[in-house]
Order: sequence, then C-alpha cells, then structure tokens
Amino acid sequence: MISKKVETPSRWRGHRGTPLDLVLESRGVPATPLSERDVVARRGRRAGLVVYVLVVAGFSVVCSVQVLRQVFAPEVRPVAGCAAGLAELELGLDGARRAVAEVSGAGESQALQRFRAALAPSWSSRGGVGQACATDPAGQRRLTQLDRLRYAEEQAVRYEARELAELRLQLRRREAEAPPGARAVESAPLPR
Repeated sequence: MISKKVETPSRWRGHRGTPLDLVLESRGVPATPLSERDVVARRGRRAGLVVYVLVVAGFSVVCSVQVLRQVFAPEVRPVAGCAAGLAELELGLDGARRAVAEVSGAGESQALQRFRAALAPSWSSRGGVGQACATDPAGQRRLTQLDRLRYAEEQAVRYEARELAELRLQLRRREAEAPPGARAVESAPLPR
C-alpha cells in the first residue's frame, strides 16, 4: 500500500492547530475539510481572544506605568525654603483639623474625606519640603514630627467619628425606649 502525501489547504486544521489530515491519518481515518461555518467560528474565537488579551494587557500596562511613575518619579512642587514649607504644612494641618471640627453628624468616611480635602492643597508640596529640608537636620526632625502629627490627626478623625457615631446610636436607642415625656427633656441641646 502506497500512501500519497497530499497538500492540505490551511483551512483543514485540527484541534490545537495540528493539521487535521495528519491527526486523522495517524488514526487511519481519511481527512475531511472543515465547513465554512467552523472556519468562521474559529476565526471569531481567535479574534475575540486577541481583543480580550489586548484589553487586559493594555489595562495592566497603563496601571503599572502610573504606579511606577508615582513611586520612582513623583511630581515635586518646589517650595521657597525649608522653614516656609514647614510653616505651610503646619498651617494646612491646622486648617484640616478645623474643617473636621466644623462638621457635625459626619460619619467616619465623610470626616476623613473632609480632612484629606482640606489637607491636600498645602500637603501637595510635601515632596518639595522634603527636598528643601534635606540638608537641614532640624528641618528634617520637624518634618518627621509633622508627618507623625498628620498621621495621628488622621487617626483621631477616624476614631472620633466612630466614637461619635456609637454615642449617637446609643442616644437614639435610649430615645426610642424612653417614655414620651422624657424625650423632650433629653432632646434639648446640651450646653457646651
């Protein structure tokens, strides 16, 4: 028995890209061409997979570039000097503290958002202040203290808002449980 090697068209492809005729010949089955519908379906699946991979890879690349820029090349806003930059940071921290104190009834996330929004304008120059104070040991110590104070203030905003929310909840529960005549006395504003 003499087998004759026949050139197969590219549309006669088997599973996983293996030429269909070779797979079938190894099993003793004669090769049959794929229908046009199967060829179009395979092309559509490949195109869909390529688009999906490009979208995922593109998103990953864009996010990675943004993170790398923030870590290795942050934007540094120049400041007039170490002392002036430190004063600006301290004023910003005081302003943020006052902004949160003015808000009543805010939850933790709202209070924290308000604190950060009030802090952002002055603290956006934090990198420039760090560079300006790089040669001044006293300035570096003060900057470290301000960083620690900022962190402590932010934590205080979180805990105070959480504690206030718990106290308000307890007060509402007591009001709901109290007789109607007692509610008027409890709902009167407390002296400061």
